[in-house]
Amino acid sequence: FKEPVGPCITGIIDMRKSGSNVMDGYVIEEGVIPYAVADLVNFLLRSLDDHPDVKLINEPPRNKPAKIMRKIASNVSNYKGAMANTQTYLIMSHDDNTGYLELRDDRLNIEYDGAGLTKTVKDLNDILKNATNKIDGTYIPSPLWSKKALGNALITVHPIGGCNMAKDGYTGVVYKGDGTEVHEGLYVCDGSIIPRALGVNPFFTISALAERICLLAAHDRHWKINYALVKEPIDFEKPSVIWPRESLDPIDLTWPPLNGGITFTEVMRGYFSTEILTKNYKAAEMQAKSSNSTMQFLVDIIAFNVNALVDLEDNSAKIAGTVTCRALSPDPLIIVQGKFRLFTNEKNQVDANSMLYNLNLQATDGTKYRFKGFKLLDNGSLTNAWMDVTTLFVIIGRGILKIRVNDLITQMETFKAVGTSSNQRTGAFFKFTSFFASTVIQRSFTRFLPLQYSSNGLNIQSFDKPRPTKEVFTVTAEDGVTTKLFRYKGGNKGPVLLVHGASVTHEMFSTNLIKNNFLDYMLDQKYDVFLIDYRIAPTNSESSQQQTLEQCTLDIKAAVNEVRSRTGCENIAVVSHCLGSVVTFMGLLSGEIEGVSSYVASQVGMIPGVSFWNQVKVKLHIVQFLQNVLHQSTFDVRTSPHTSLLQGTINQLLRFYPYPHGEVCQNALCHRNSLAYGTLYKHENITQLLHDNLDQFMGEVNLTTMNQFSRCVSAGELVNNAGEKIYVTDDNIRNRLNFPIFLFHGNDNAVYNVEGFRASYEKLITINDASNYSIRHIPGYGHLDSWWGTNSQVDIFPKVLRHLEDTKSNYGYGYKSKSIF
Repeated sequence: FKEPVGPCITGIIDMRKSGSNVMDGYVIEEGVIPYAVADLVNFLLRSLDDHPDVKLINEPPRNKPAKIMRKIASNVSNYKGAMANTQTYLIMSHDDNTGYLELRDDRLNIEYDGAGLTKTVKDLNDILKNATNKIDGTYIPSPLWSKKALGNALITVHPIGGCNMAKDGYTGVVYKGDGTEVHEGLYVCDGSIIPRALGVNPFFTISALAERICLLAAHDRHWKINYALVKEPIDFEKPSVIWPRESLDPIDLTWPPLNGGITFTEVMRGYFSTEILTKNYKAAEMQAKSSNSTMQFLVDIIAFNVNALVDLEDNSAKIAGTVTCRALSPDPLIIVQGKFRLFTNEKNQVDANSMLYNLNLQATDGTKYRFKGFKLLDNGSLTNAWMDVTTLFVIIGRGILKIRVNDLITQMETFKAVGTSSNQRTGAFFKFTSFFASTVIQRSFTRFLPLQYSSNGLNIQSFDKPRPTKEVFTVTAEDGVTTKLFRYKGGNKGPVLLVHGASVTHEMFSTNLIKNNFLDYMLDQKYDVFLIDYRIAPTNSESSQQQTLEQCTLDIKAAVNEVRSRTGCENIAVVSHCLGSVVTFMGLLSGEIEGVSSYVASQVGMIPGVSFWNQVKVKLHIVQFLQNVLHQSTFDVRTSPHTSLLQGTINQLLRFYPYPHGEVCQNALCHRNSLAYGTLYKHENITQLLHDNLDQFMGEVNLTTMNQFSRCVSAGELVNNAGEKIYVTDDNIRNRLNFPIFLFHGNDNAVYNVEGFRASYEKLITINDASNYSIRHIPGYGHLDSWWGTNSQVDIFPKVLRHLEDTKSNYGYGYKSKSIF
């Protein structure tokens, strides 16, 4: 090609009328690989040459030399050889419409994980494969969609929805509404008003709607629109005022600090956004890069007392210098006052230290700014530690600054100790460098540090909030087992029953070790909340006995009936987590549990797909090994340095468990949880206080229960203790799950995988009305941190509340009052 090519479409196969249902239609297009990404695409395609999904046809031997030459030519040019013989498919169709676009802190957030796992995408992939076979071609699946490469990821260049005009044509009015949702002067004209995928490129549809809205808006205001283009050059000339470093007052070190200190110069450069103000610093950096919004600071850091800086967490060093950022000022900003704190302990994140920068800035026009930034050092490798201590996250707007290698060399050259004597200077130098190095090493080699054990409830801080009077009831199941049911009547919404997971108590929802728990959140929303400690809870005396999943179901059944009886409500709502979701689904599907007409299932559904390492444990029969070889009936995640030889050996071996990247810690209870279930949370999401005191409501793992659950995993669906598939049938789903159900799952869950979770949802919508069901994949969350995360009250709880509010006419007091009138 004489000129680089851009993206374009050269051909189309229109199959929108290929079936009786318009939703089954699709369009196949031939796309051109843009010059800008041709190198990457060439590399990705060659990397998939031996992929198992690539089915090569039987070529005659005479064609092989030509094929080899084409491969060689592709290494020379992206538009010759094999690449020149490659046809790129683009396909437009209809998805399952389960993606979410939300406004968070005035920025768009898109959640649509799992889209590549849907049946529609798999069917369309088969269509493309058959089309290729018809022309004797070699079909290569998308490098993004290939599970081996990037985990079934998809790319769309046509994101639509988010501000939908309506669900159907009878109620939807784009331009003129009924006045209930009109904001004067605000018009939504882009693709967000399109309610769902159109099955074809949406450009004309969006353009037509936008032009009509603009025309009507101008007509209402008697405006005349000038469509002529306006182009004004942006002035990027150098600022008229420059403050060279030589003109700044130098920091006076002629008198040595009396206690020994250190000083060094630091330069950091990066990108800064005034548009993105969320905690997504990477997104802010990318946005700033796109607009070339840079930031740089050049500072001197002076600690007049190294001992105080290292030993006292609230002691600060001084900062002087300048900050250059055109988004704030055309001229450099001077640091009027600056403070630096070294490796403070993070309270809102486990095993993490922060270096804090707090600067008061002043521009040449007198405008003042408050600059805050932090470097975060957490558990990981030496490589991660290097990135942590050279990356600054900026909070004045949002951005990321980094230390370049040459700037780091300069910083090390400027580092010096100061004091009244050589002994002071030597002491200050070694005090600072040894503390810095030991902290980095500690975070880099966490596996080899001494294990930490829980505090056994001594001197624990708690975040107590006023609650309604706690009522406690004893509930007896059909087999005579008694459980405790707790009630907090926060108002006349609900009632809602909360069902905990394995080896935890109801306090997983109500713990005061975190500032914002789910129980208090629901009480603030005026809900009548019930919580159960069923037979596998550590506080239940039955937890040490061997219990099947069916027996656990009897406790949930009894609790539901007790709630209905005490409230007088015909139907109630249930929110369950993990194994609580498993036994609740079993009870609903079998018909044992009745009177539930709104349900929230956290992390797992009817088809319990587990993570890779949990699959390995199932295949290695770890549970059976503990039962039959080590003769254990339970496995207690609680431990101490004075435990038995067997348990102590397990504790030491668990140092080398394959934890997810960045999730290694020193906590022995945390390690034992990972053996039992997989890593239960992302450490960055929970507080140190909670992490260090999980023994307050976690305990024994019932191995009989876990053995049956392992059989469910092997069977690919819920089974009874005999291994029979009697629960997940079409009739059971059709007759017993035909009511609103909301499923949510942490994207980084190391216990359950997304495939099994999504399979449960697709099973539901295939058999019943899809409008009854909703699913969310929550980015940035794992398993239990969905309930315990420092931001769960913002990211998770409102989603659960919305489901309960949207379905309140189906259950509880709202349903009862509706039936009266």
